[in-house]
Amino acid sequence: MGFAEIKALLSMFQALKREAERIRGIYERKSEKEGIVAKYLFVSRIFNLCMKYNNAVREFRRIILKRNISIVLESIDTRHCFPPEALDTIIISSDTAIGCLSGLISSHLSDEERDKLSKLRSELEEMADFNVNLYKHFMEAINAYEHEMFLAAALVAGKIICYVCDKLPGRNDEDKVSNLVRLGLISSKLKTVFIKAAKKARNYFTHDINAIADRSDALSLIAEAYTFAKILKEMEMLKKPQRTE
Repeated sequence: MGFAEIKALLSMFQALKREAERIRGIYERKSEKEGIVAKYLFVSRIFNLCMKYNNAVREFRRIILKRNISIVLESIDTRHCFPPEALDTIIISSDTAIGCLSGLISSHLSDEERDKLSKLRSELEEMADFNVNLYKHFMEAINAYEHEMFLAAALVAGKIICYVCDKLPGRNDEDKVSNLVRLGLISSKLKTVFIKAAKKARNYFTHDINAIADRSDALSLIAEAYTFAKILKEMEMLKKPQRTE
């Protein structure tokens, strides 16, 4: 099974988990209010979901056998399944499959890429305390990159850069970067780098339909977005009154 098929199977388990969680919630509410009749109405829906799950499990087993991975997913005996237990099996086993398949997808990255993303993840932990939504956007960009969705990763990273630029004082990029140099937040040597990154994020990936990000574009934009986010954090810290002894 190739890379595209693995991604498709990953999406299947994600969809199965969402549907099982949705039906589980409805089933419990209906059972409480309407009793045995409501339960019977869900039997065929749950049966069909179990069949789709079993098909996905068979495909999953084919993958792990080829890669000598010792993970066992439980099939569901549709002749004797009890709805709540069947749905719980789908939810739990789908989580296991999602984790395994995500790992197989990220294995397509080079050691250098994995090291950079791992380092960035650890450094981003303190960003969650500063701005949780910035942190969430970074996680989305990194996850997209790990799944080789480079345009999506670049767009999210570009959004972060644009967000930060809008928060910085100044009429345009040149004004903004001059203010940052004056405040000592960046070196004057980095003025051109800052302006180039801002324009690339704002214009290239958001306005040019012909621009398709490759892996180097996406990774560099994620790194640049982190630099911009750190600048914003440092600037906000400067605004806070200094405590006197």
